[in-house]
Amino acid sequence: MMVEVVIATLILALAVSSFVAGMLSTTMQARKVEGRDRGSRHTNALLQELRNYVTAAPMPAPGAPGNPAWHLPGDACAGCWALSEGRHDVTALLPAELSAPPLNARMTYTVTLRLSGGDTARAVDAEMTWDAEP
Repeated sequence: MMVEVVIATLILALAVSSFVAGMLSTTMQARKVEGRDRGSRHTNALLQELRNYVTAAPMPAPGAPGNPAWHLPGDACAGCWALSEGRHDVTALLPAELSAPPLNARMTYTVTLRLSGGDTARAVDAEMTWDAEP
């Protein structure tokens, strides 16, 4: 009788521990997905904001976005046109819970010149990087 109780207890303990491990794994995966989703939303918001800076001539104009005109606030490139060629660090646009430890998220975008139908066009690629999994 005692052996049967011990075996039943072991089986129950194994079942409960398997269930708890599965729940923990699911919870951790959900947190990663949520963090990546938040990063994706910030990156998409950045690309949407950069659409305001598309112009043929980045000259000061009434109503031009940014201060100085055509500069994306939060861009580490002080005073440069938001769509000037090169890599731009805009980590300052992220909320503190993403840019602070342990995540240390960084958001950048790169502007490259590409030929399109005989004209030169600017292409923008945005990137979010993390020191730790969100």
